[in-house]
Amino acid sequence: SWFVRVMSLSCVLLATLANSGCGVSWLLHGAAGGERDVRIPARYLGLANKRVAVLVAAHEYILFQNPQADRAVCQELTTRIAANVQGVSVMDPDQIIEFQRKNPHWTTIPHGRLVKSLDVDRIVMVDLSEYRTNEPGNAYVWKGVLEAKVGVLEAESDDPDVLVFREHISVQYPENSNVGLVNTNEPTIEMGMLRTFGRDGGGLFYDHQIHR
Repeated sequence: SWFVRVMSLSCVLLATLANSGCGVSWLLHGAAGGERDVRIPARYLGLANKRVAVLVAAHEYILFQNPQADRAVCQELTTRIAANVQGVSVMDPDQIIEFQRKNPHWTTIPHGRLVKSLDVDRIVMVDLSEYRTNEPGNAYVWKGVLEAKVGVLEAESDDPDVLVFREHISVQYPENSNVGLVNTNEPTIEMGMLRTFGRDGGGLFYDHQIHR
């Protein structure tokens, strides 16, 4: 019958695609509607209507290679939080950098004292572990990688020295690629890397969508 012939042809097509490697995945992907926006819920909602400071810690090697890394990450997260969290008041990154400059050993200050010194309700603490725009050992292949632990301190916590929330964020740019790029430049890669980190790191604090 007509139905049997159609089903037989479908089976032959699937078998042929299977033998070609990724064909079935492509077919199923297309049948499922392709890429779409996916809603990602917030992991921590305690920044709303609070005074917030974003502090970024980076070890000496990162700052030697990228002297503006801490400022760039602070600026990106501050902008994302200010634009997306209801009623939040975020401390100016220039004030944060000035505080860190005047207190070069600020990372050794107990967290509770740090919150009081900045006169805020929350500190978003970012501990950078990787920040680079090149493939290791290759100055001609561009690939951005940024990794950090993002945590929150609360002024009213029973123990303000302890983070009440902590999440590891790791991003790369370009995304979903195992190889770097040659025909580009460092500012382009760094901007893409920072925006990707801002999307995922800032998105910890508000519901958002990503395209997949």
